[in-house]
Amino acid sequence: LNRDLLSDMATAEDFGLDASIPSERIFAVEDTTAENRSIVEVCGYYFVWKGNTPSPVACSSVNKILTEKAKRAMQLGEGTAALTLLTAAANYDMENVDTWVTHGNLMRTEKPEEALGAFAKALAIDPTNLDALLGRGTIFHTLGANADAEFHYKLGLKFHANNHLVLANYAGLVETEKQDIQKADDMYKAAIKEDPENTSVLYNYAMFLARCKQFPESLEVLEKVTKLDPNDAQAKADAQRVELALQQTARTATRTTSGSPTRVITKKTTSSASPPKA
Repeated sequence: LNRDLLSDMATAEDFGLDASIPSERIFAVEDTTAENRSIVEVCGYYFVWKGNTPSPVACSSVNKILTEKAKRAMQLGEGTAALTLLTAAANYDMENVDTWVTHGNLMRTEKPEEALGAFAKALAIDPTNLDALLGRGTIFHTLGANADAEFHYKLGLKFHANNHLVLANYAGLVETEKQDIQKADDMYKAAIKEDPENTSVLYNYAMFLARCKQFPESLEVLEKVTKLDPNDAQAKADAQRVELALQQTARTATRTTSGSPTRVITKKTTSSASPPKA
């Protein structure tokens, strides 16, 4: 994919570029000669292709490179740069699902409607794409469009049976909107069975148990979370709160663990704009 144009025997100057341009910013997306070579700058990166107009293969390569650079910018918290890169990437190839999914992930918190549109474009290309289905599902859930959220969660399970991310997010909807505690519990357990060490899924299950006032069970799951991720400060803080709730329960009259859950602890919800960690 990212064939670095510069080898041990070549420099930026060999291609008429400023010597200060680092090699990692120059990409050969087609084999060329000095006579048929074009070099085009896009978002600070330099792409080399044959002739004046890039071929479909060259366009696809430019798109993929820019999309990967956008992902890196997102990791660094450079949202504006990422959006610029993704916009440029789409100009070269509008059929790359990954570009639209990345765009949706970038905008899901700040501009959920725009994110919905980006995920929709991904699904128009690949109706089974898990990230796009989950992205639309979680955004609709956050916006309170629960029927739309459920529709996408069901599609997610249809195409990706027993996927732990879909199950965990769907469980949140089943609990809070349908008040079906047993079904939600079953879905969380199925999600954990598929990925026993996913700390986000485990955390949300622990919070579900706490809302159901199943404090010993909640504390046990939180201990698993902190064992898997000793740096999870929120899980440690909530474990202390659950321990306190358990002590208070022991000092007072027995409490029922059935019925609608009560939010006793702040939830790191899997039905928010950000799905659980893979």
